[in-house]
Amino acid sequence: MTTMTTDTRAALQRYMVMQSASQAAVAKALNYSAAALSQYLRGQYQGDVAEVETRITAFLAREVSRAETPSAAPAGWVATSTGMEIVGLLLRAHRLHEYALVLGEAGVGKTCTLENYAQTSRGVVFVRCGLSSDRPIYLVRAVAEKLNIRVPTDVYAATRAVMAALRGTDRLLILDEAQRIRGRSLEWVRDIYDECQCGLVLSGNDVVQQMVYGDGQAAFAQHSSRVANQVQINNANLTLDDVELLAGHALDKTDTASRAALLEIARGRGGVRTMLKSLQLARELVAQPSEPMASLIQRAHSHRGFAQ
Repeated sequence: MTTMTTDTRAALQRYMVMQSASQAAVAKALNYSAAALSQYLRGQYQGDVAEVETRITAFLAREVSRAETPSAAPAGWVATSTGMEIVGLLLRAHRLHEYALVLGEAGVGKTCTLENYAQTSRGVVFVRCGLSSDRPIYLVRAVAEKLNIRVPTDVYAATRAVMAALRGTDRLLILDEAQRIRGRSLEWVRDIYDECQCGLVLSGNDVVQQMVYGDGQAAFAQHSSRVANQVQINNANLTLDDVELLAGHALDKTDTASRAALLEIARGRGGVRTMLKSLQLARELVAQPSEPMASLIQRAHSHRGFAQ
């Protein structure tokens, strides 16, 4: 047994204990099977041990680097003004079994708020619509998976199974990235709402509003007449209080210039997501002598391809 093997094995075992990481999770990160990693840890691996240890060393180095670079993003959901507006709509749709829309640009925090509500409220079915959601059978299967039920491959039979699972349950069905729902899938959504009488929220960009309302044509009234409520989230509505909630922990308490710079970024393209990514990069840039944090933020934003 070589010293490197002993040291590498011990380092990995210490990491797994300190991080409460399972062998299965670590093996997946290393792109090995759990059985292969188990054999290595017991000194019984018959394959290329040097390659295993090269991957382990690189993995542990990345983990140390991550630990030394704390995230600029807040831990968990933050109750910003826009987030609370969305929560108000969700509570109403859930309580009154309403059909509602959450509309807004990318990066404003819609998905984070929806996921937090789903995790902290009973009876919520949260589905992030994939690229295949324009085909009813894939949307049906996505909802069925979240309901933890198995459904037939036939669309009609699968739909009846989903309806049976939703009907009379006082659930709220949230379909995020709903701009990916088109044509017959959108009609399927309407059928689910009519048959099950549960709350329904479609969330996405402004394409969702066009899907539901069209340009006022009568053909769209089947959907638009059912919508009881909607919120339109706009980056321009973000405030300094929101910046404080989202990023204040990463700034000096008296640094008003950085807060103003972050607010300007948050009100632009990409919203809160862009603001937090630029702040993260700013914290990692090498500052010039006496360079203030606000300047670092602007430099970082520029490095990410956004004009100052």
